[in-house]
Amino acid sequence: MSKSSIKLVVLSVALIAMLAGSSLEAQTVWMNAVGASSQWKTWGVAASFALPAPNKSWSKKKGAVIRDTRGGGALIPDQSGNIWIVWSGPDAAPTNVAAYLTVDSVVGQRTMFAGDATPASATKLVLNAGVIGTAGDNQIPGMVDSPLPAAVAAAIDGKPFDVGFSEVRPEDAKRATAVTLANPLYGGGPVSNNILSSISTGKVFAVDFNISGNDPIDGFPVRQDLETVYIGASPVVVFINDTDTNPGVPGDGSFGDRDAIGYPVFQDIHSGVLAGFYDGTLSLTRDVNGDGTLPAVTTTAFMREPLSGTYNTFEYNIPGSAGLGSSQENGVTTNPLNEVAPGGGLRQRAIGTGEMTGLSGAGGVANSLGYSFWGWGNFKNIFTTTRYLKVDGVDPLQDKSNYGYYPFSYQAATFKNVKNGTYPIWGTYIAAVDQQAWNYAYFAYINAVADLVTPFFSEYVPWSQMPVFRSHYTIPGISVGASHNGNIAGIPASGGQVGGRTYPKQADIDYYSFSGMEIVEKRQ
Repeated sequence: MSKSSIKLVVLSVALIAMLAGSSLEAQTVWMNAVGASSQWKTWGVAASFALPAPNKSWSKKKGAVIRDTRGGGALIPDQSGNIWIVWSGPDAAPTNVAAYLTVDSVVGQRTMFAGDATPASATKLVLNAGVIGTAGDNQIPGMVDSPLPAAVAAAIDGKPFDVGFSEVRPEDAKRATAVTLANPLYGGGPVSNNILSSISTGKVFAVDFNISGNDPIDGFPVRQDLETVYIGASPVVVFINDTDTNPGVPGDGSFGDRDAIGYPVFQDIHSGVLAGFYDGTLSLTRDVNGDGTLPAVTTTAFMREPLSGTYNTFEYNIPGSAGLGSSQENGVTTNPLNEVAPGGGLRQRAIGTGEMTGLSGAGGVANSLGYSFWGWGNFKNIFTTTRYLKVDGVDPLQDKSNYGYYPFSYQAATFKNVKNGTYPIWGTYIAAVDQQAWNYAYFAYINAVADLVTPFFSEYVPWSQMPVFRSHYTIPGISVGASHNGNIAGIPASGGQVGGRTYPKQADIDYYSFSGMEIVEKRQ
């Protein structure tokens, strides 16, 4: 039996005992979650397996909002997102309910830490008016949605969140917020101007929050009962649109981008060149592989919004790494972003993974570049319009190169070079969990189920199976106390992590045993 299976059995016994001996009300909300889209579908599948059978689901694009009432309720606009709900028991009296509203990683972290900024929780889930009784959008793989019952909606509507999913730690989320609020393009004050999509009406905005001390808007102590749990690791995959079939561009099937035996030569990109496309230095397709014999064809480099965990993972591992010292925001003067780079190419912004991979983004615009955390659901619709690139010769998904063609099945992504730490753009999946809530065991149970589900969908590497970690480091003005990596028993992780240098976990453990110190304060 695998370690994950043993863990699940132990948790199952504990969960059954809790259910049998609970004196709490008959209805149990297992999880009312908010946060990153990267984990949204995987946790929906896990919830459908974890909640007692038979169970039902309902999911809706832009079906609910975060309501942040700090500052009296009028200061902070509602932030909308996609939502799934899974429940079991009678529709009129459900016994078990789980929900997950997807927004940016940084927004999810802000929602959790600002949750106790007033005596009554300042941040709540609010379902859109009129959704009760409506059909769902079938967003959870393997589930067919049922209409949303009123009793299921009542279990979570207007209630505070107890889990915040993210691709960045709280310190990194606070830094992303501070950097955004300090950018004159987005305005000052505790709430930024809208950061606009270049290709739709999509928009996001930054709202100030603290991870320690008192809230910057209301002055009340911030939420103190949150535990940061590491869920897994996944690569940010760089991809190029190859729908243009003219000679010498990524989609050319005749000669320009094919070698002597017909394989694509647009397969790899140097990290410095990749940074150049996103900081406005480079903009021609031939710069991808450095072949000066190819024609000068311009690209569009699509970037994410600065509150995205995907954006920050890419930012601090490629253009904003210690070695390159650049940024995706270099030279950005327009909102919505529409900057012309030397050579005539463009930089534009996509809000959310769906826009990045959609027909108006890098998934559909010829000769464009994009990036996204891996996920079958994120990429399945662009398998025929894009190919992914190795970075510095390292493949993010498969054991050996497949010429940029995506894995052929759910289980074909092995993440070999994420597990060994050689792929440069990988990040962690994290959850900020209310450790005082009585339903903490339910979150742990769904997490264990997700560990078992993940290999069948090849969505990410469970953290227990990751041999490497990123060195944690101090972020001036934000970090609280010394930085810790979380590898030493009894010493919780702390400090920034995005863009930290990769080391084996065992090396950190051994170094601590020799010296009493951890491998911290190291950057890419």
